[in-house]
Amino acid sequence: MTRKKAATIEALVGKVDGSPEGWVRILSILCRHFGLPSDLSTRSALKRIHGKLDEIYPRMAQEFERTPDVRIKGGIVDIYAKMCMDVILRNRLFGFGFLGQLLSLSAIPSCRNLALDSLVTITHHGGPEVRTEIARATCVPLLTLMKDFPEDRDTTDLALRALSHSIIGVVSNDAKQTEPALARSLPLQDVAQAFIDALHQPNPTPTLITHATTCLVEMSQDVKVSPSMSNLFLAGLRYNDWYHRSRCLSGLLITSIPQAEHDKRLMDPTSAVKCLMNIAEAPTHVRETMQTWGMNRSFMYKMAFSNREFAATMVAAYASGGSMYVAGKKIAKLILGVEMPFFDGFFPIKDPASEKVYFPGGGTSASGFQMWSDTLPLCSKAIRENGVANEYSLADILDLKFLLLRKRFPEAIALATQTTERNPDFAYGHYVLAVSQHDQHGLRAAKKGLKCTKGSMNLTRFMRLQMLQHSGQLACDIGLRALENPGRDGNPSSRVGGAFLTTAKKELQTFFAEASPDHRDFRSVCSWLIVLHVMSGEEISDDLHEIKPYVDRLNFALDFNKWLGIYSPRTQIRLVAESILQHFPAARKQWGEVVSSYDEKEPPVTDESMERDIAAWMEGLDGEDEADCCGHGHGHLHDHDGHAHAHSHSHTEEVALPEPKKDLYRCSFCHNPSAVLRKCAGCSEARYCDASCQKQHWSIHKRKCKSSKK
Repeated sequence: MTRKKAATIEALVGKVDGSPEGWVRILSILCRHFGLPSDLSTRSALKRIHGKLDEIYPRMAQEFERTPDVRIKGGIVDIYAKMCMDVILRNRLFGFGFLGQLLSLSAIPSCRNLALDSLVTITHHGGPEVRTEIARATCVPLLTLMKDFPEDRDTTDLALRALSHSIIGVVSNDAKQTEPALARSLPLQDVAQAFIDALHQPNPTPTLITHATTCLVEMSQDVKVSPSMSNLFLAGLRYNDWYHRSRCLSGLLITSIPQAEHDKRLMDPTSAVKCLMNIAEAPTHVRETMQTWGMNRSFMYKMAFSNREFAATMVAAYASGGSMYVAGKKIAKLILGVEMPFFDGFFPIKDPASEKVYFPGGGTSASGFQMWSDTLPLCSKAIRENGVANEYSLADILDLKFLLLRKRFPEAIALATQTTERNPDFAYGHYVLAVSQHDQHGLRAAKKGLKCTKGSMNLTRFMRLQMLQHSGQLACDIGLRALENPGRDGNPSSRVGGAFLTTAKKELQTFFAEASPDHRDFRSVCSWLIVLHVMSGEEISDDLHEIKPYVDRLNFALDFNKWLGIYSPRTQIRLVAESILQHFPAARKQWGEVVSSYDEKEPPVTDESMERDIAAWMEGLDGEDEADCCGHGHGHLHDHDGHAHAHSHSHTEEVALPEPKKDLYRCSFCHNPSAVLRKCAGCSEARYCDASCQKQHWSIHKRKCKSSKK
């Protein structure tokens, strides 16, 4: 660039005043000088830059280094930020090394916040690689800026927003796999404290509140969670929207992992006998609760009664010559009435009439049979050989129960799928699919099972309660996944996720009202109900009296197990419920005003609209599967029904940054915007950044792509 041209541009900029309109004029002068479109807010303008960037960038970088005029330096960085609205341009600029120019600008007092604002824009839609590199380069400088200029609230706000975007890349699973030492190398504890300190300042902005909360959740596995952080997560369960409530619950679940125990849901059969034989010796409140409910209606009584019936059935079968046909029909009915219809194992049963003992298989001594459950396939075979068509479902019940007992879940799923396709009203088939699959397939099965015809040989009272419990807890798990990472990895849309959590509360409340107090799933059900009551926005006083029924039933379940010598593991959801009971009033006192100041409310949702959304999801018609594919998260464990699940949660920015006037297309996989996305060759509807995004999205897109249906 000649000295004359340099003098000309500096002279032109020097004539412009310092008003907002003047800044727009400066940008226009610079764009004209570098041969850029004067309005960079359109798709067509950004598209034109793609082909000229290799030529334009060196000139801009040279001018940035040459000029002493800070307004020209600031204008160049502002132009970079506008280009970064296109993710592909942003990646190319990043490769050129423009970040150094931006950081040097932040050291100039008059340009500091302009540089930070540009950094916020650049990191807003950043991919994991870019965010990781920006975090590496800017984490310490941004903390230093906040420390050096504590009185400048704008500096703090912008720096923390940029940090919140970039730290996501550092703590993601992808980053930890490719560069596991990076998160440990950065002062993340100082970042976390900076967020807490900023939120304690008077009147933090809603944008800062949500960025801080979400970033603290993402960092919760990588920093020591302070009481203030934990209290923020607890108070955040009362945010006005489901998304931020779910983020806070994720934070609580993550922080509980080190102390959490796995619920294997095992039960010593003798505990049922002890309960019935020694109820008079139970603690007063345990005895009175059980007697008020009715001992012959209790979970333990039904289990013991079913075992007695099973033994009598097998004795009668063996005594009459070993025919399994009649025995099989009776056992199938027992299976529909209780979760543990007989005590399995290798031990004899005694005929009270003849005092003869029988081992599994019918012999009076040990045989090739190892367990009483080994008789189930024989019973099934006898029913099928008898040839009565309407009894084949009984044989299916026996076969399915055998596969469940042997933990042969793939075979159980395959057989249950066949039976429900043959007879959609077959409740036990849906039950098996629900308990064998802890994902959306299991949830669909549980909800379908609840719609089956009620009856003693189909949807029994026991079956209905099991479906309610499985549907409610699976809906909680999948609802959280949908809210945190909508449309990705098979997750429903965020709208359906909110509907799941709302309906889950109703299903679990129905279970609470109808199940026997000694039901072994009450610990998890009550824990979830405590959490959901707080999250759903219902009234909650400092004394928590609104959730006292759930607390009382949870305490009963724990005391009941303690009396019987059954260990009650402290699962993740139970730990979260305990944290609410112990610390929620104090947490609300500390952070309630901050949480309530974020007043972005979701539009009201009616029961009818939720039913429509869930019905559409049941039929596979949830419309946001592709539109909402975005985010990069890291997994956390979450217990459901005694099983641990890893599910990812992502940080998707909801703060509106300036978008191009004609919206850029967004990648159908990563949701990033660009003017030069590649169209799917099969349908020309989906668009992608590159072949990698297209490949990763194909499992979802192939259901809609025209080319896959030819």
